[in-house]
Amino acid sequence: MPKKALLYRLLVSLAVCDGFFLLIQFVNVFRNFGFHRELHLIIFPYFTYPFSSITLYSSAFTTVTIGKSNSIRISLKPFTLAYERYCSTVLNKRQEHLLSRTYVYVLVPIVIGFLVSFPKFFDVEIKNFGDQSFISASELRTSEEYTYYYVGWFMTIASGILPMAAIIYCYWKV
Repeated sequence: MPKKALLYRLLVSLAVCDGFFLLIQFVNVFRNFGFHRELHLIIFPYFTYPFSSITLYSSAFTTVTIGKSNSIRISLKPFTLAYERYCSTVLNKRQEHLLSRTYVYVLVPIVIGFLVSFPKFFDVEIKNFGDQSFISASELRTSEEYTYYYVGWFMTIASGILPMAAIIYCYWKV
């Protein structure tokens, strides 16, 4: 049962990451229809744009942790009965162990999401032109090196190749 409880908590974490991503995208829909333009102008460069990327990567790496958790659970199937007996005798330690593992499994993808998406905080900026304000790409975002290495290569590897390879590796061992 404790391994399933970990899986359920990881699935809730995945649902929260996906829910925040959808909420941020919903806020962007309002921008397209022209609602609260001034508010969106303020929160877009500092919140919606970077946190959209953070939640996307957190969701991808939470999927990897779910795969890792499942591969551990499947590979330890012969030892599950002995593990369940051990856990049932030490109920308090089981809960503490489950909580500490849950924190690690949930916090690591969020930290990775922040680290991978940190440059997104510097991608866009608010520019004033007379009495008009608008969002434009920053000098960093228009740099050819940044676009080629970070946006082109790093994001492709971090968002697609690395999570897919990690999931394949987890289930290959099973």
